[in-house]
Amino acid sequence: MLSQTAEYALRAMWYLARHSGEPQVMEGIAQGTEVSRDYLYKVLQQLVRGRLVRSKRGKGGGFVLAREPKSITLFDIVDAVGALERLTHCPLTNRASCVNHEAGQAGLCPLHATVDAAARQFERRLSAIRLTDLLQRIQTKPTAGRDRARLDNPRRRPAGFAARSGRARAASARPVRAR
Repeated sequence: MLSQTAEYALRAMWYLARHSGEPQVMEGIAQGTEVSRDYLYKVLQQLVRGRLVRSKRGKGGGFVLAREPKSITLFDIVDAVGALERLTHCPLTNRASCVNHEAGQAGLCPLHATVDAAARQFERRLSAIRLTDLLQRIQTKPTAGRDRARLDNPRRRPAGFAARSGRARAASARPVRAR
């Protein structure tokens, strides 16, 4: 659904948002986002041109968000790298294959109108999610990881809680030998 460039841009912005205003060097961002340094550099330059990221040269330099995370939506990020394109006309190169052209109608055919409507919904959803929304999710769930670890560890699992792994279920399903 998203291009690789858009995915990498989202990862980079997420990484920068999590490091609140501290300049981040290319190597750290590349390692933290699992994106090659060369590709990441191109993506960050697009984000700089889109005025979402600032770069600082020299000692203590690096990349930082150009705006507060509360004012940056996921759509802003994806749009800055030019990843979403909306349909404005039927993309069929053979106009005779377009049902609207056959019927003498303008606009998108039913197939492409449906695809464009889905793209419009996706844009709206991305526009409704800000970086701060995502940051709040990780800040409010630190105990969830600890609870999961406790439940997955049989020694720390409260009575009555079943194991989550298939291996544990399979082990409990084995017949018991009579002695």
